[in-house]
Parts: sequence; C-alpha cells; structure tokens
Amino acid sequence: MSVTPGKGSVHPSIPDVEELLRRYAVLLDLYTELESVSEDIFSAIESGSSPPFIRESLDLKMAVADRIVGESRAIAGMKKMLIEEGALESRDRKRVRHCEENLTRMVGRVVEQENKGRDLIMNRGIRIARR
Repeated sequence: MSVTPGKGSVHPSIPDVEELLRRYAVLLDLYTELESVSEDIFSAIESGSSPPFIRESLDLKMAVADRIVGESRAIAGMKKMLIEEGALESRDRKRVRHCEENLTRMVGRVVEQENKGRDLIMNRGIRIARR
C-alpha cells in the first residue's frame, strides 16, 4: 500500500515488471513439477503400481494444480494493473511475451502428457473420474 502525495488516500502499490517476470518463472517451475508428477503417474499406471501409490501421486498432482491456479490468478492481476497504469514499456512487453511463449510450450507438453495418460487408461479399461 502507498499513499498518494498530497491526497492522503491509500491504494495498492503497483507491482513492477521484475516481480511479474519472477512470478512467471515460478509458474513455469510449477508446470515443470506438474509435468514430472504426470510422468510418474503414467509410469506407475503402466507398470501396474498399487492403487494407494497412484492415489498419493494424484493427490500431489492436485496440490500442484491448485498452486498453478493461484499463481496464474496473481499473474493476471499483476499484469492487469501494470497495463492499466501504463507501466509496461515496449521492452518490458517483449520480456513478458518471451515468458508467455516459454509457458505456452510447457503447457503444450503437459497437455500432451495428460492425453498420453488418458489414452493409456482408456486402452486398459480403467475408469477415470474427471473433476
């Protein structure tokens, strides 16, 4: 929070671009973790691991997904504030765009892994419940 000089009003401070880029890096790390957990689940199902082990892995995956949602919301809010305040210069936009492109590639890999796991489950006749 900061006080506007001469006005005495309190408003949330505007995040800086570096903080936004740090949050993108955290989000990318979370997606990397999600990809790893998804691969572990796929391997566990493929090798016939015990249901309790698979359930534990699915719980971990859900926890990572919840953290991804929280981080994504924080990034969206920060980016919106930066844009509304005109604090994103052309050079900064390029840096943000680069982060978004890296994130898009990672999300594509995660989706591919999820589809591979879903196909394995469907081919083996295992029931899967979607949220």
